[in-house]
Amino acid sequence: MSGGPGSPLPFLDKIEKLFGFGHEQGFAFTARPFIIAGLVAVLTFLIISPAQTLRNFEFLVFTSPIWLSAVLVRFAIYRFVEANRMQFLARQEYVLLEIKLPRDIKKSPLAMETVLTN
Repeated sequence: MSGGPGSPLPFLDKIEKLFGFGHEQGFAFTARPFIIAGLVAVLTFLIISPAQTLRNFEFLVFTSPIWLSAVLVRFAIYRFVEANRMQFLARQEYVLLEIKLPRDIKKSPLAMETVLTN
C-alpha cells in the first residue's frame, strides 16, 4: 500500500519514505530512549499523583499472573526454537569442496565467470 493523493491514509507516502530511507541506510530504533522516556513519565506521575500511581502499580501486580505468564511463554518458545536451531546446526557435518581447474584453458575467463555466476 502506497500513500498518495488517492490514499485513505494521509502522509503515508512520507512515512514510507522515512522508514525506507532508514532501512536502506541501516537506521534502527533502539529501546534505550523509550525506556528512559517511560521512566521519566512514571517518576513524573509519581510526583504529581502518588496515590494513583501506587494504585496503578497495585493493578499491575494483581494482573501479573495473566500478562506475565503470556510474556514468559512467548520468551520460552523463542528460547526453545533458538536452542533447537543451534542443536541442529551443531549436528551438521561440513564438507569442503575443491574446484580443480584444468591447466590448459582454451576458453576465455568470461566463460568461467559465467559458469560461476549462474
